Amino acid sequence: MQKPAFATSFKAIDKIQSPPSSLRISLPSSPNKVARYREQNDHDRNQWSLNSKAAKTDDNQKEKNKPWQFHLMRCPPCSLFCLIMSVFVLVLVLSGLAALLAHFLIHNETKVTTASKKLVTTTKTTTTSSTSVSTTTVACATGYVRALSGLCVNTQIDFNNCGSIGYVCSSNYSSCSAGVCSSAPSVQLANGISVFAPGNVDDSIATIALPLSISLYNYSTSSVTVSSNGVICLGGCSTAYANTVLPASSFSGPTAFGYWDDLYITNSTSQNIYYAVSGAMPNRTTTFEIFATHYAQVNQYYHFQIIFYENLPNVVKYLYFDASDTGSSATIGVQKSSSGPSMTYSVDQTNSVTPNMTLIFDTNSGTYTG
Repeated sequence: MQKPAFATSFKAIDKIQSPPSSLRISLPSSPNKVARYREQNDHDRNQWSLNSKAAKTDDNQKEKNKPWQFHLMRCPPCSLFCLIMSVFVLVLVLSGLAALLAHFLIHNETKVTTASKKLVTTTKTTTTSSTSVSTTTVACATGYVRALSGLCVNTQIDFNNCGSIGYVCSSNYSSCSAGVCSSAPSVQLANGISVFAPGNVDDSIATIALPLSISLYNYSTSSVTVSSNGVICLGGCSTAYANTVLPASSFSGPTAFGYWDDLYITNSTSQNIYYAVSGAMPNRTTTFEIFATHYAQVNQYYHFQIIFYENLPNVVKYLYFDASDTGSSATIGVQKSSSGPSMTYSVDQTNSVTPNMTLIFDTNSGTYTG
């Protein structure tokens, strides 16, 4: 059976504890020599013993200075318990070292991971797009207010928006005048454009540009002059207030005399001359609405329309709502020029005009109906 590795160490220790073979001498036969040899031998043995103890003391001191070494050599030979305990201690030490090494590696790995995380930078980019919408709002004319629909409403004359958007006059009134509910006749033309600026208007004319041409006596134009005295001129016009028979020398071009009289537009009321174009081509209608009083007689109202049709060239229509003196001081008719031809319905004739009366002048045929 093969001896354990540490058996050699125990054998070496036994050799150190036993006297060397050089000290084993044969005794001489002479008594004196024997005594001398024994004395010398005892001295040598004592010296060897002292040297051995000193060597063992040095070895023990060295062993004490090395606590990490396993003192397997101290175990007596063939001691199974010492062998098992040594192996157990060795396993514990190795396990501890392995655990310590694993902890060290994990700790370092955590540090590296943490450091790596700290070095990671995340950049988030957000792109924002904006759309700019430009809206152009056209200002409403004086006396008009923009409604929610976007349309400009004349709050000075609108019965359903009298004075402000949404204010409706009661049934006790017939019109809205100067933004106040009134018993005077109301303006009939929806979304009509005022010809004259607010204020008192007397014996005045104004030229307007239409989006289409109107015609009379085969004369067509989109530039029309309006007189505050109840006259529409397609050519030369006049501010003359004193009515006469037709043809009138004051008017050089084709002229429609809806109610030629000394009319007056009063400030701070819905009185004015309005115009509007309605329908789609080629069936558009151009309407002029005159709402005024008589000069020096502000309680007399004159309210009527003069209408031209795109699909009926050279034809004009008069529609009357109110005429306080029923035509007793007015001229009604048409003329081509100051020298004629002309057509006359009435001149200073009482009861010639009644509410809702209609007159149609056809300059193609030179006739009128009414």
